[in-house]
Amino acid sequence: MTNYQLSTEGYQFIKQWEGERLQAYRDPAGVWTIGVGHTGPVNGQPIKAGLTITAKQSEQLLQTDIHTHTQVLKQVVTAPLTQHQFDALASFCFNLGPNIIKDAALLQAINRQDWLETTNQMSRYVHAGNVVLQGLVNRRQAEIQLFMKNLTTSNWRKETGTFTLNTAINLRTQANTNASIIATLQPKQAIKYDAYLIEANGHVWLRQPRDNGYGYLASGQSKNNKRISYWGSFS
Repeated sequence: MTNYQLSTEGYQFIKQWEGERLQAYRDPAGVWTIGVGHTGPVNGQPIKAGLTITAKQSEQLLQTDIHTHTQVLKQVVTAPLTQHQFDALASFCFNLGPNIIKDAALLQAINRQDWLETTNQMSRYVHAGNVVLQGLVNRRQAEIQLFMKNLTTSNWRKETGTFTLNTAINLRTQANTNASIIATLQPKQAIKYDAYLIEANGHVWLRQPRDNGYGYLASGQSKNNKRISYWGSFS
């Protein structure tokens, strides 16, 4: 994923949530900060009490920080993203540091295009130390709203239940019939699932929680965003 750039909307989103202060201050976690959420050196010197910068310097620092944070994002995310999704993840990384996107559970969810689990993982990052900060809760909610903006209805929905197979079905590493097979489940086998996805024209997928992540199985066919067949029964 190399051609994405932060949009004007994403740029303003970051500025809105970070705020801009031209005099050094400590953020809620006690980190010296200046400009638009800048915590690194200024002119080669660490930020400290009494430091001030101009609006032009603040803008230059912001441009550099955005480049740094989005470069890591581009390097590790392989799934196609909408512009809104890229902007939301750029804000997430800007707030938490560029390497936060390398968190295994989060990155795996993004790269398998499991948007429900992606947003679940994003919502975990609301602490400063061991304290939940309402400001971070609010920001994560806003980022998740932006991330999910204008996505089609063919997306993961939360639901828990048991599915008992009528026929053998392959359990796969992604909700895709070309994905690697984890196991072939047998008729009468019952699996627990925690979410489902209805493709526009294809299959209805179930997500099975596993010790090392998730497995995905098609539970029937879909057409025009509706289920048209069942390959088992639900309870």
